[in-house]
This record gives sequence, structure tokens and C-alpha cells, in this order.
Amino acid sequence: MAFLDIVKERYRHEPGVYQRLLSVLHEYQSQRTDHLTILQQVAGLFWNNLDLLQAFNAFTSSDYRIEISVTIVTPKGVITQSAELLRSLVFGNASSDASRIEEETLEDEDDTLAIGPVRPQCAETTLAPVCPSPECRDSIGSNDDLKIPVQPEQPSLQFEQGIKAIEDLISPVLLSEDIEDATLKLGLTPQLSQIIVDRLQNTISGKEMGLSKALKFTRNSHKIQRIMTTLCLAHSIVPASLRQKGVVCNDKDSCSGGSYADIYRGLCGSREIALKRLRNFGSAECLPKELLRELLIWGNLSHPHVAPLLGVDNSTFKHSTCLVLPWMKNGSLREYLRKLRADTSVDEPTLWLKVRKWIHQIALGLDYVHSKGVVHGDLRADNILVDEDENVYISDFGLAVYAQAGSTKYGSSRGGNVRWLAPELIDPEQFGSDSTRPTFASDIYSLGCLCVELLTGRAPFHGCFTDAQVVKQVVCGKRPHPPTPSEYGRTADLLWSLARKCWGHDPCTRPSSRDVLSYFLVHFPIRTTNVAG
Repeated sequence: MAFLDIVKERYRHEPGVYQRLLSVLHEYQSQRTDHLTILQQVAGLFWNNLDLLQAFNAFTSSDYRIEISVTIVTPKGVITQSAELLRSLVFGNASSDASRIEEETLEDEDDTLAIGPVRPQCAETTLAPVCPSPECRDSIGSNDDLKIPVQPEQPSLQFEQGIKAIEDLISPVLLSEDIEDATLKLGLTPQLSQIIVDRLQNTISGKEMGLSKALKFTRNSHKIQRIMTTLCLAHSIVPASLRQKGVVCNDKDSCSGGSYADIYRGLCGSREIALKRLRNFGSAECLPKELLRELLIWGNLSHPHVAPLLGVDNSTFKHSTCLVLPWMKNGSLREYLRKLRADTSVDEPTLWLKVRKWIHQIALGLDYVHSKGVVHGDLRADNILVDEDENVYISDFGLAVYAQAGSTKYGSSRGGNVRWLAPELIDPEQFGSDSTRPTFASDIYSLGCLCVELLTGRAPFHGCFTDAQVVKQVVCGKRPHPPTPSEYGRTADLLWSLARKCWGHDPCTRPSSRDVLSYFLVHFPIRTTNVAG
């Protein structure tokens, strides 16, 4: 079969590749490109089809050819070796079997190259050629016209080359419009993905500055985290630094729980911790992905009002993986507020000061989360934790998404409880959209509902007994009614005013998280964080 016919058949589902090859050959024939450029372009087209790369060498003389090497990334650096050398390590130097071995590798490329994608470099291999047709040979000129300098192979284990290898791999992805799709198209194996993920995680945590500089981390931090998340979800791997060791849990029963997870109390060394264990319901394959996504998003957030995620533990409970958090003495903000309201020693003015402080702290945490390109997706008092000093922390990122993610397969399709859910997520068609994916604006809407929850001590739309009733109210633009001004006082009135700004029906009319902080500076020009009341 002629070379062009083989390419056309191989890429029958990607006709653009075949058309691009014809264009490359035409440009070369018309002398618009030089010898080196055409070989580089062909190598780029067929980088993951070794037999086609080798077959193209039939158009060149034996002195000028595309040669193949394998790059192996390790924690200590990079090894670059020829495929021929690697075969000799596995099969020895039995030259009589070489032809048979080469044919088998062509039939089962994935097994031979399980360490990751192979990139065209200056190293030697011998693969069974595909004979080109005379027409194809004539279409690009004679063998003597194709000349490419062959450079010697330079294998190295230097740490700096490890950085360069990852930079070369990741940099093109950073330029893609769809980060997730471009990451998957790299075709990385689980082993290579784990190495890259660990290096990227060290970069995020500040342990590896060389890679940070190479990837321009300050500018590309959101994209790098999305690349890491995509690799982890694709291969069900966890960054090594997020694996928590030494966890002990003697409790047989959970001390609390939400809609899809139970919370257990434990120890890690001398530190009290909480273990968030996902319940086993629904798809067994889906749930670990959800937990892993939460780990990867939450685990890389660090702010005084975002609950720190210490890591993940998979040894405490058989067949279960848990997220590890610091133990918060006062539990969720909803439960703590209920206790305060039942405490007769806490008067109304004191309660409003506490509520004002909490809303401000939540706004500070939310502004940080948004600055990292993350949408929380389920902001309500149940998902806010309270420490012993009555400071609050945003937690539970199980429905969080990256705001600019190009693929919905790795993100939450919709936010949380309908009473805190923005109208555009309930009825997207009303807003000219077909997406129920949470956004920064939907988080702000939830913040407004959270204000109502803290001011009244009850869930938004508490007069509606069913979710269907709530949905009807929300999509029609109806919102909770504030009390009369004299009932709660000036502080509560200003917080109600903030809530009204946050739950605007049109997402475009809502303030940003930074605007919410500015509101506090204007109307409450005093320190409202890190104080007991």
C-alpha cells in the first residue's frame, strides 16, 4: 500500500491530518520550505505513529532521516535513550530476532511505549518501513534533495533537564483554549502523570522554584492547577505530598455528616483532626472521582478563612478514602448559630456583631477562592466551620469547579441546595444559556442567601415547604422579605441591603466578591475579623 494511502486510512477520522500532509509536501515541492522544516512538520504530524515516521525516511537517503528516542522523566531528572538501546536491554542483541520483534512492536505500540508519548529526537531506531509509491516519492523530489543534520544523542540525569522536559510538555497546553482537552491529548501514562503531578504540586506549594519560573507560575497558576487536576482524575492518582500518614480514628460512629459524607473525629500525631468519609452510594466509580476533585481543588487553597485541607487518608477505613481536616470545636456555622440563639445570655446587639464579623470573614475567604479561579458552588452555613475563637472558615468544596474550565466532564454540573441556588442554575434557558455550571456570580447569589440564613436563623424561603415551591419563587424573581427596620437595627439593615445586592435576578447586576469587601469598608469601617464579637 502506498504511503499516502496508508496515511489516509490511518487518519480516516481525522482528515485534517492527511490534508495537512499534502499541504506540507506541496510547500516543499514548490520550494517554500527547506529540508529541515519539512521533516520537522512531518515529525509533528506523526509524533505518535512511529511506523509512519520511519516510513517517511524512505524518501530520504540513509544520511538524512528522522530518528526516534524515548525520554523517561524520573524524580531525579531525565533519561533520553534510543529505542534501539532500550530494545537491547529487554531482548538482548539477538539480531536474528530483530525483524520479528520490530513487527510485533508495530502491532502493539502502546505496550512498548507505556512510559508515555514518544517525541521525535536525535536517536536511532529501526522499524519495518512502509514502501512509498513512486508517485509519492516523485511528489516531494529526489532522495538527494532531503538533507537534515543528525545531532548526537545527549542523555542526562540533570535536575535542570527534568524541569526542561516538563516545561516542553506543559507549555503548549498552557496556550490551549481548552486546557482539559489539551492535557488529555498528551496521552501520558499513569506513571509519567504521577511524576509530573508531584512536580507541579511541589511548585504550587513553593517547594520547587525552578519549575515555577520555567512555567511562569504566577501568570499561569490557574491553568497549571487545571492540568494537574485533569491528570489526576484521568488516572485516579493523588499528589504524593497530599497523602496523609499517621492517622488514627477510634470512633466507630460518625459524629456528624452531610448529604453525601460522614465526619469522624481522629488524631494525626497530637493534632485533632476530622475525617470526611464519602458514603458508598450511587456509582462506585464516580464517587472516588468526586472526592479526588475536591481534594485537588481544596488542597491547593490557603487562606485565613478557608478551612485547611491537610490531605487524604486511605488506610483508616477499609475500601474508603477520607479527606483530612483540622478538628473545629464549634462545628458548622448553622449548628453553632442555633446554639447561640438558644443561649439567653447572648443579646441581640451582640449576635448582630458576630453575624457581621462572620459575613465579612466569609466574604474575605470567598474573594480569595475566586482569585484562584475556583467557584465554590455550595455556599451555605452548613459548609462553614467555626473554631473555638468563633472565627469561620469556608469548607466542603465537593461541588467546586474551575471557573474557566473548558470541559464539563471534570466539574460539577450544578450547585448545591436549591434554597441557595441562583435562578440561572435552576432555569438557564430563561437567561439564554444551556449550562447549569456554577459561576462566580452564582456564588455571590448564594452569599446573599447565606446572609439571610445568618440574620434569621432559618434557611432561605423557610415558608416554602417543598423545593418545587422554592423554584417557583426564585425563577419569578421573588426573594425573602426583610423585617421592618426597627426590628433588627442598623447593622442588620445594612446586611439585608447587602443580601439584596447579592441576589439580583440578572447575574450581571450582582457585585463581585471584591465589591462585597468594599461594601464592608464603606459601611462598617472597623476591624471585623479575628475577634470574638
